[in-house]
Amino acid sequence: MTNSILHSACTIRENKITLNGEAIFESDLTKTFSEFAKEAYHYFDLNYPKFFKMDNLSKLGMLSIEGILLTQGVRNIINSDKCALILSNHSSSIESDKIHAKSISNLVNFFPSPSVFVYTLPNIVLGEIAIKNKMQGENLFLLSEKFEAKQLFISTETLFETSSTNTAICGWIEFDGNKWESLVYITQKIEDPNQKNGNFMPHTIQEINKLYNA
Repeated sequence: MTNSILHSACTIRENKITLNGEAIFESDLTKTFSEFAKEAYHYFDLNYPKFFKMDNLSKLGMLSIEGILLTQGVRNIINSDKCALILSNHSSSIESDKIHAKSISNLVNFFPSPSVFVYTLPNIVLGEIAIKNKMQGENLFLLSEKFEAKQLFISTETLFETSSTNTAICGWIEFDGNKWESLVYITQKIEDPNQKNGNFMPHTIQEINKLYNA
């Protein structure tokens, strides 16, 4: 196991964005995800029109990453080809799958949409994040019945040990209709144990679970 730390974490639940335990943006609970996402887009001042063409899973992932990047110093530790993206969820790309399935179910009005079909794989969110942030490192999308800190931890540590990866943005991006949430955190490999200090948590399964349950 490598020496690594949890640098920062962002959660999005119930129309609220929390960064390192502090709420930074909140919208009325009566608003839909689309309304919340639009407001959050303006809060982050994204200036990225492609955002509005994405599926909701990708929008949730994009907003989660933007939250992480607000942490002071985070951008300085992200090297474009040495920062991995490791995300997971339970429902895969179910929302886009349903829309696509409906578009091809009627043989008379058979009209599949390429703009929907492209999002019928959950790993597309990785591509959207990588393009937006010019990241060229390893990427992996995992499926599990529920949030699995152990799965994310092992995948990250394996990359730290076997590749040039020295930083990883990891987490859980779940979207299924009205049920959605995300936890994204960034972990950094530390070559010199003396670099660790009290400002960061150790990168462990227990600490990752604490982030998710906070």
